[in-house]
Amino acid sequence: MAQYLSLIIFILLLPVAWYLYRQNKSGGGKAGAFSSGSVLAKYARDLTKLAVLGKLDPVIGREHEISRVVEILSRRTKNNPVLAGSDSIALAEKIISHPLVGDVRYNTGGSSPYSPRKITEILASMAKAYRKELYIDLEGRQVRVAKWSLQSRGSVVLNHDFELELPGIINFRGCGWFKIIGAKPEQRKIYIEPKRSKAENFFGESQSVNVVAKKFIVKGNLSRSDLAFMKAACRYGVDHFMLSFVESRQDIVNFYRQHLKLARTFSEMIPKPELILKIESRKGIELVRSWSADEYPECRLMAARDDLFLSMVNEREKYLGALQLIIEKDPQAIVASRLMSGLLEANEEMTSGDMADLALMSLFGYKHFMLSDSMSRCFDIAMEDWQKIVLPLLRQAKT
Repeated sequence: MAQYLSLIIFILLLPVAWYLYRQNKSGGGKAGAFSSGSVLAKYARDLTKLAVLGKLDPVIGREHEISRVVEILSRRTKNNPVLAGSDSIALAEKIISHPLVGDVRYNTGGSSPYSPRKITEILASMAKAYRKELYIDLEGRQVRVAKWSLQSRGSVVLNHDFELELPGIINFRGCGWFKIIGAKPEQRKIYIEPKRSKAENFFGESQSVNVVAKKFIVKGNLSRSDLAFMKAACRYGVDHFMLSFVESRQDIVNFYRQHLKLARTFSEMIPKPELILKIESRKGIELVRSWSADEYPECRLMAARDDLFLSMVNEREKYLGALQLIIEKDPQAIVASRLMSGLLEANEEMTSGDMADLALMSLFGYKHFMLSDSMSRCFDIAMEDWQKIVLPLLRQAKT
């Protein structure tokens, strides 16, 4: 049973939580409430309060816009939760301190008003207090939307330099696949064939993107943000990282070279960090085929199933084989994405599909499971189900 207690939960702890918590604790107002001098009171309006007081202007002829806002705010998957206020800090502490939670990570792909240094300082302190490892999850080659864009305009700006050769298709998370009809790599811009729709839809900043084309190369595997977080990690003694979309040995070499360079600005004695290689593309699978754990003993593999599944859109029949290959090459590999996803639906219940999925991953040989950050919104249910349903299920799957 102990082998299954290495459960890892993704927790996106945005520093605004700590700041608001300190505001309240320092006397800015009662715990759980915002004072008149707080950031929210100074820069924002409490629309709920205004609605109760009847001070909001009526909205006429905006039924679609209102329903769109409700839809976005109600999404239960692929959101980055923001923990704000003392209640949320208490929730974060409960999650981190739970015996089933082995480690935590910070996903650097989101946006924050705070610097990488401040973020890392806060999270490193919290993880250390509960004797958990903090992983800094670097973007690497993760492709995202760089600027908000109307779908009907048929173009989108990406966050990386790239090379593209058509034909190709592009997937915007939550919006589906679109045909690529052209590109201007020097502007990081891709042109798509818009879908017909009565409603006007948007591609949002930081929205995840997957491109499948005759040739698609993302140039460089470490962004400025990645380097800033790596430097902050060296400063505060964080030596565990994850790297997205690892596709070659050169990606690993580049990471360790940059880390050594940054580490030497603080100390000559910083150990070589652990690096989890997130396999989430067809090129990543090709790397795994020739992988040897002895070659890079500080590295582990992760089956990042969501993006991997999307990248194999034209060869889905090979998907399960790819997952098996990863665990065969690294018996300590982590499996992530879409685990217990039924809890994120309206009824908040595990489905038979969830159970079959976990049993299959166990039969493949996976012992380390990483749940999404969205699970923080149904944490108690997730941990109860893991204890009462998943652990017995995994034991049965092994017998």
